[in-house]
Amino acid sequence: MKFHKSPIEGINVVSNDPFLGIIDDFLDDKEIKGVIDLVKDELKPSLTVDKKTGEYTVSKTRTSHSATLPKHATLVQNIAKKCSTYSGYNKEQLEELQVVHYEKGQKFDFHHDSNPPLNRICTMLVYLNDVENYEGLTTFPYVGYAVAPKKGRAVIWYNFKDDGEYDIRSGHVGSPVTKGEKWALNIWIKENELKNNKEIDKKFIEAEHKKYPQKKKLEVIL
Repeated sequence: MKFHKSPIEGINVVSNDPFLGIIDDFLDDKEIKGVIDLVKDELKPSLTVDKKTGEYTVSKTRTSHSATLPKHATLVQNIAKKCSTYSGYNKEQLEELQVVHYEKGQKFDFHHDSNPPLNRICTMLVYLNDVENYEGLTTFPYVGYAVAPKKGRAVIWYNFKDDGEYDIRSGHVGSPVTKGEKWALNIWIKENELKNNKEIDKKFIEAEHKKYPQKKKLEVIL
């Protein structure tokens, strides 16, 4: 079974293997304001998945605040449709859309969006504001790119290979901001046919590092 979809016109493909694409102006100013207004009073400390228990927990590796968008709001439904158009997946496959807010010094260390038992085949990350001095980069050390936050820009990538194998190369870092703030929207697309039961232990990580060495130089996409 093949899990990837063919990228459509409108995606700037910066890497084919692993796939990494950019969509500028994915959201307009009105949509962005609407998204932030829906959650600005609902933000709570962001959670990560505990590798041992599979449960969500607060972690020092992710220090932002976040909140989910109301699924049935018209604006949220419209964004889901737009996501489906670009990604090729059905909007019913989307998890609840999550807004994340980073204040000074907050960050998200190197992580993968779909550690077991999650089955997030694809991620779209949308920036909701410009960040001073191009801080708050989303860095993909295995791919060799760092993407600068740009208001309305979406980044899209797969968390698994086309055959359904876990792909460590999609691991990334949310760099901190030292001035101002950073707002973003996480869109995670699930694939129920994808069985993610690989044990992501130290031995596996070391083997993947040898197979896919991290890039020594990064190209920044402004």
